[in-house]
Amino acid sequence: MSKNIVLLVGSGDVSEADLACWSSRADKIVAADGGANLLTLNKYSIDCVIGDLDSITNDVKAVISPDKIMFIDNQDNTDLEKCLERIEAKVIVGLGFFGDRLDHNLANQSILVRYASKAVILLDRVDMMFVCPPKLWLDVPKHTNVSFYPLGPLQASSKGLQWSLTGLNLCPIKQISTSNKAMGAIEVTSGNNQLLTIMPKTHIHQVVAQYLSGHFKTWEC
Repeated sequence: MSKNIVLLVGSGDVSEADLACWSSRADKIVAADGGANLLTLNKYSIDCVIGDLDSITNDVKAVISPDKIMFIDNQDNTDLEKCLERIEAKVIVGLGFFGDRLDHNLANQSILVRYASKAVILLDRVDMMFVCPPKLWLDVPKHTNVSFYPLGPLQASSKGLQWSLTGLNLCPIKQISTSNKAMGAIEVTSGNNQLLTIMPKTHIHQVVAQYLSGHFKTWEC
């Protein structure tokens, strides 16, 4: 499947407002296994269900056309990974991939970096998370919270942040840059694909627009 925007819905916590917003903007709606339960309950049309089907209910499975179900019998990777392996889109907006399970949250951070060749943006009820592209530029209000969390050693440079990244040796067990703030427009150049960006999801439309226009590049992995 190859479209501009794909909405990917998991079985975790999902904001009804986000679901309504992105279902109307997406070219396709894909459920990651149990995400089909929520979509069906709220009467959203599903283009495809991908996963090992251990979370989708039998009642929901019965009302989805079999040709829209992609069963992947593999316990070695998560449903999010199964989906990202098979979805081709300019932007993938993911809902329902954060929640009560801290181990799932950590796994999803690693998966974002593993699939940094794709523009994937995961949302919770407040923030969004995505891999910092090779060059990030955003025009945001002064004092906007923006965090950068490295999943491996890297160097980066920045303009417009309260605490500059330039000259730092970022590393998850030493120097990180969470709870940073924008002083207005920000520009960040990352040395590799392992730098996560976390900021309020109110700015997601700007990020999506930059990916769709080609101004943000994804990583070659």
